[in-house]
Amino acid sequence: MENESGQGDGDRSLAPAVTRAVAVLDMLAANREESFGPSELGRRLGIAKSSVSNVCHALAQGGLLRQVDGEYCLGQRLVEYGEAYLAGVDLVQQFHAACLELAEDEEETLQLAVLDGSDVVYLARRGGGHPIRLVSEVGRHLPATCTAVGKAMLATLSERELAERLGTDQELPRLTANSVRTRAELDWQLSEIRARGYAVDDEEAGEGIFCLAGTVSTRSGTTAAVSVTLLKARHSREREQRLVALLRTLVRDLAGRLGSTGVRG
Repeated sequence: MENESGQGDGDRSLAPAVTRAVAVLDMLAANREESFGPSELGRRLGIAKSSVSNVCHALAQGGLLRQVDGEYCLGQRLVEYGEAYLAGVDLVQQFHAACLELAEDEEETLQLAVLDGSDVVYLARRGGGHPIRLVSEVGRHLPATCTAVGKAMLATLSERELAERLGTDQELPRLTANSVRTRAELDWQLSEIRARGYAVDDEEAGEGIFCLAGTVSTRSGTTAAVSVTLLKARHSREREQRLVALLRTLVRDLAGRLGSTGVRG
């Protein structure tokens, strides 16, 4: 319920209109395949319809939202902001530079991600010769335990850090029937990753998708992960070994560009 300033009871923002705008953008980003009218947005956010209408109108004027049949969805201007941000991120720039050093006819998709709590967020992608429809779009958050990049990064953490990120629940979120189910199963996989030097996602994040990933540290000490992704139908033991070599080449090159010594892959 809103107070007289138009904010929720627990909201003490010094700029309530900005706070409401962020809440609207967060809601639409979390439901990116849907659009909502002011009434529904207000109901979900606990904000008066009149306040939501004003915020949405202003955001649409600025290109941050797009209005379709009286409902709102995210606007094109957000892509421009995202591209401008990523262009200034050294990690992303160096990832693209490292990808250029690989064979031009490389067929598989390469991705870059970092940890965000118990999720991974994808920062960049280089498409391969075989187009793949992935759930891991740039900017998308996915449960770390369901992805090769996520498990590769989790394998670098201490038990205390794992507990802080994953909590105490023994059941883990799942994206497919093949996703790791429990902490015990995850702990076994992380042990395997540490011994093998790279992580595997065998249709755990998306059906029909096979992925390998390794990690590299940035200058600031942040751990990132790079992956090689292909259709499961194209997977073979021989191709996997070739892609492991490709992954290790990419990890070493990116580590060198970042001045990093902490490398796995």
